[in-house]
Amino acid sequence: YHVQEGKNIKLATGTQLMAQDRAIVDEAYAGDIIGLFDPGIFSIGDTLCTGKKKIEFAGIPTFSPEHFARIEQKDTMKRKQFVKGMEQIAQEGAIQIFREGGGGMEEVVVGVVGVLQLEVLEYRLNTEYNVEIRMQELPFEQLRWIQNAPDTYVLRDLDLTSDTKAVEDMKGNRLLLFTSDWAIRWAETHNETLKLSEFGKFKLQVPKSCCAEDLHGSSFWNKSKIQQYVPVSDNTPLRGALPEKKVTIYGKT
Repeated sequence: YHVQEGKNIKLATGTQLMAQDRAIVDEAYAGDIIGLFDPGIFSIGDTLCTGKKKIEFAGIPTFSPEHFARIEQKDTMKRKQFVKGMEQIAQEGAIQIFREGGGGMEEVVVGVVGVLQLEVLEYRLNTEYNVEIRMQELPFEQLRWIQNAPDTYVLRDLDLTSDTKAVEDMKGNRLLLFTSDWAIRWAETHNETLKLSEFGKFKLQVPKSCCAEDLHGSSFWNKSKIQQYVPVSDNTPLRGALPEKKVTIYGKT
């Protein structure tokens, strides 16, 4: 069962990877590294499971970009290669893609942790996808996710600084790009109902069929190693349901 797709799928024969060795396997155990054929439905962080209980881990925490650039293809005839390359590199977690509301993929804003990643992006698009791009670095330094439901506010009516930019990620979530901490404080103080949060925080969603006993039991806890996926948060849904022994979670105990 593919949790993210919400449907049962049939897996092709798995390939076990061990150094340079490859072997076709029908069974695998915790710690094994298995290669599966991807028909184009898998993304990093997806969950595959069997049985009646549909287990879903928290999403992989997203890095907070510190550098932004506007990217567009030089040759409009290579739009397909450009889109494919950008999406695949983004799925690897090397970049984050943003676009203006209602905009397409012809021109996007890319967020990265370090400027070297922009150079790597340009190199890979050119060598792997045969696409040349134009790149314009942008002055933004931080971004915030808008928590309000889209139907509860009008974006153009928000009181923001002139250098703040509204964008959407590839999932349609609305975000604001800021050039400074002062611009963030302005947005928060001049829009009382606006709720902003740092990008990349996830909450662990426990399946309805999963109870506290499952979390304490050896089957769910030991095999799934859920402690590796719990994000640092003061309101983690699993607080109180974790085993009584102390475990280190993202640097906190």
